[in-house]
Amino acid sequence: MKEWKTVTLGEVTSFMSKGIAPVYTDERAEGAVVVLNQKCNRNFSISFEESRLHDANIKRVPNDRILLPGDVLINSTGAGTAGRVAQIWNVPSLTTVDGHMIILRCTDSVDPLYYGYALKLHQSQIESLAEGSTGQTEINRKRLCDEVLISYPTDISLQRKIARTLAALDEKIEANRNINDNLFAQAQAVFVHRFITDEVKGNEKSLYDFADYINGAAFKPSECGDRGLPIIKIVELKNGITDSTKRFDGFKGEKYLIQNKDILFSWSGNPDTSIDIFIWTHGKAILNQHTFNVKSHTGHHWFTFLMLKYFKPEFSRIASNKQTTGLGHVTATDLKRLTFVFNEDVIEAFEHEISPFMETIYSNMLENQRLEQLRNNLLPKLMANEIDVTDIQL
Repeated sequence: MKEWKTVTLGEVTSFMSKGIAPVYTDERAEGAVVVLNQKCNRNFSISFEESRLHDANIKRVPNDRILLPGDVLINSTGAGTAGRVAQIWNVPSLTTVDGHMIILRCTDSVDPLYYGYALKLHQSQIESLAEGSTGQTEINRKRLCDEVLISYPTDISLQRKIARTLAALDEKIEANRNINDNLFAQAQAVFVHRFITDEVKGNEKSLYDFADYINGAAFKPSECGDRGLPIIKIVELKNGITDSTKRFDGFKGEKYLIQNKDILFSWSGNPDTSIDIFIWTHGKAILNQHTFNVKSHTGHHWFTFLMLKYFKPEFSRIASNKQTTGLGHVTATDLKRLTFVFNEDVIEAFEHEISPFMETIYSNMLENQRLEQLRNNLLPKLMANEIDVTDIQL
């Protein structure tokens, strides 16, 4: 039987530091350093989509805060975001983090990949270490070091086998995401070619007249544990259903019920990050307010989704012009003003052409949910030495 140890996080951490206070620039010139922020850390992974640039010519970035492959990043501040854990392996250019994130690196006694998964296992506990008033919460780094306990086999090769078992699932998830990104880009290109570049002739209609936009309702969550249907807000549209999702067990009627493949349009919130269009893939649920369930009058499902996605920049612009305290919205009146030329024959042909692309995307999304659930189920068992991986060949 291989020996296992349980120690505090501080004992297996060689470096822990908050990021920098950036001097932002819009120019990707020599001396610009990519800066990750809280929004870049979601679902155990890092996205560069919402990163910004720091001007290192004005303020140098300390060498130890330039990210290295294998660094673990934890959101250190923010209600609802503090405590999120991710590990970064792909660092395509000089990159750091802002002061709202913590960088961690492990000692030589722990494999870096294992270290990352061990911290992901404790994300709920790390989230509970946030202290302070609402909106100003911050992770207590001393408690992070002293209270989070890491269990690991002393045999590094066994650590690597455990970590690689989990990484194989994450690599498949990432491969599916990359396929979906590529297919979606192709679908968008076909849409623009068919309906914008070719200047389709037909009947001009408003977006509002093309579909029913069923708004959600303000449900008061009941204290019913895991009973009842999940209530879907914008955070669930982005992250899926989690243990923190509120539920409602007094639901009656069909109007606010959503199910797989429904087109959901979040019309209120931050114009840059909350106004968006989603395909729902997490099963039967209840739609909360500030989101439309869009039902096409013609039944051309994928055309409707891609058309609304095409208008997303315009929706964000409309919301930006109306925003107060950082929040904006798109209303039915706005949808009535926005028009599109509809040609039934062209739409029918497009729906037939694009369906294989979109059905593959949808299938990959469902597969990723299953893989994420499998990974989440395996993670605590592997980290508790409940599953033997000694025979796995790397």
